[in-house]
Amino acid sequence: MLQTLVKKLLATVVAVVAVLGAGSAHAIVYTGSWDPAYGPAFANLGWRGDVTFSVDSACLLTASAYNSCTPAQAQISAVNVEFYDVSTPATTLQNFSFGPLSATLNGVYLDAGMNVIGLQTGVFAPFTPSITLDGVNNFNFYLSFVETGAALIAAPKDKNLFDCFFNSALCSSSLPSNETKGPGVFLHITSVPEPSTYALFGAGMLGLWVARRRKQH
Repeated sequence: MLQTLVKKLLATVVAVVAVLGAGSAHAIVYTGSWDPAYGPAFANLGWRGDVTFSVDSACLLTASAYNSCTPAQAQISAVNVEFYDVSTPATTLQNFSFGPLSATLNGVYLDAGMNVIGLQTGVFAPFTPSITLDGVNNFNFYLSFVETGAALIAAPKDKNLFDCFFNSALCSSSLPSNETKGPGVFLHITSVPEPSTYALFGAGMLGLWVARRRKQH
């Protein structure tokens, strides 16, 4: 009786792995998070967030390098940004969200072990805070991802991002002006297990349960 039940359960797990694996063989989903203080321009402003994106395995080719991707190979799924006062980090003052395809994901950075450690995107649509902390409500903020960091540029409401390029003194950035990685702005990126991974884990747990049952009998 037990053997018949186990065989049926294992057959179900194998079927689930086959179906899920066929549907997601190439797309790998990643999440990234960050939580820095903005810097001197807004000394009391902290901004944390997370990004979810997917990358086709065909785009992950060269270790320790930047790998460019086509829109079909890499996409942003969702981005969330939270503003808070650095003196009370547990309290979110305002939240900003971006949906799928809100910016172009141009490519990813890989380390020597072929792990994704950064991404390069276009600029997201500007958002204007309503909170008055450090006068941030007088600025439009432009989010992008640069190498292994998240960048946030602030431009006065009566200016735009192009004005910043021509006169950088008008604007401020959470990253140094040369857009290299800034302290505390690093992205912490991890891959999300595929559904088939959970199915395999379930199969392993089932095997342990069977072994325990045999010991008891």
